[in-house]
Amino acid sequence: MSDHTPGAVLFCSISSRGQLNPLLTIAKELAARGRSDLWFASDATVRPDVEALGGESPIRFVDLGAPIRRVTPSLWDDAAYAATTSPSRWRGYVAFIRETLDVESFTEKYRALDAEVARVRPSLMVVDAATVYGIEVAMTRGIPFVLSVPYPLSGLFLPRLPKSYPTPFSGLPRDMTRGQRIRNRLFRARFLTLPFQRGVAKQAMAFVESRKKLGIVNPTGDVGARIDAATAIFAYSVFGLEYPFPVPDKVRMLGAVVPPLPEAPGDDGLRRWLDERESVVFMNFGTIARPSAAQITALVEVARRLGPDRAVLWKLSEAQRELLPPERLLPDNLRIESWVSSQFDVLAHPHVRAFVCHGGGNSVSEGLSFGKPMVVLPLWLDCHDLAVRVADSGAGLAVPDTGLADAAAIGDRLARVLDEPGFTERALSVGRSLREAGGAPRAAELIAEYADRVAVTV
Repeated sequence: MSDHTPGAVLFCSISSRGQLNPLLTIAKELAARGRSDLWFASDATVRPDVEALGGESPIRFVDLGAPIRRVTPSLWDDAAYAATTSPSRWRGYVAFIRETLDVESFTEKYRALDAEVARVRPSLMVVDAATVYGIEVAMTRGIPFVLSVPYPLSGLFLPRLPKSYPTPFSGLPRDMTRGQRIRNRLFRARFLTLPFQRGVAKQAMAFVESRKKLGIVNPTGDVGARIDAATAIFAYSVFGLEYPFPVPDKVRMLGAVVPPLPEAPGDDGLRRWLDERESVVFMNFGTIARPSAAQITALVEVARRLGPDRAVLWKLSEAQRELLPPERLLPDNLRIESWVSSQFDVLAHPHVRAFVCHGGGNSVSEGLSFGKPMVVLPLWLDCHDLAVRVADSGAGLAVPDTGLADAAAIGDRLARVLDEPGFTERALSVGRSLREAGGAPRAAELIAEYADRVAVTV
């Protein structure tokens, strides 16, 4: 008897939006094509997102319980957030590893998913690269799987990168000065010390022991083993924006993952507002960033300096809005929304002239796919790498750490991006490459091909 249900595809992701959103869009594309036997495993909070996907075929939700607090940055306390967003790239990375090594929660999620996989018996799994328990279930059960990588692909391939390549999470550019090359070598060498960092060694040992007890075939969590075991690796960028390096044939650079537009056709009020303004800057710093009062004050001043001829649309959560100056002090050209029904629809609007963001992988690829030049205020980890990639591509500018709460530093860069046509020209060029890579439609084609191939052989 086969261990797989012919053709069944199971998506798996943690509930953090950066990891989740590309897979939701790809799953929706498959459902719209009438692909049957689709499943989506995630935290309980994701159920409404999956149920809203619709399509010719239903996508069945697999409930894995409450989100793991320690791997869900939006749930972190202020101390954990501050540590992982440290100005020191290395200290921020170590703090992230220390925070996310949660043995008990990993074990709970692994067992829950393993039981559901035994029930569903998928032919193929499509797993977010940060959803470690999903990868381990697939590898241990021998189920073919696709790795979804929504951050720079080089971050996954860190152990196999050429020595001269900018080390992931360093924020170093492709063309380095002599001093930067030395810093790059030192930063790469520090990864050898990671198991000995305070608060990491004991947790890492417990993690390996727990994985051995679960019978996981890759108990040390070796990244190279995951790369080798994957049927395919999906990255949502293109070489040229991502710095090139040697990759196996299984890597698919798919560009931006964008749903059919308009994604939210009922949002007429915001569309009318955009229609009525000739030049709009869109600001959105994702679901993780927690701008300080000083940063928020600086961004309000940036908007003020742009007025009255240019408007600013700023997506800012209710919690962060409490840090705003009194409403009477806000400039008339600034519109603040706690929720925007579709970032895609906003970025696609022809009157949006630039995008100011935190440098997350999805935000960068989405903004550039619509030809919007960018100003990046990098938040943490891979955001520093993406910021220099945007700058190196000529499609935008990055704000240095010292300028993240400086209205002049941000505003001067934004003025350049808006006024110098070369930035828009490069953004349009990069955007064409991101769209031509295939996005969600190409991902859906490949997943169907892989799943059908397995179905024939089992």
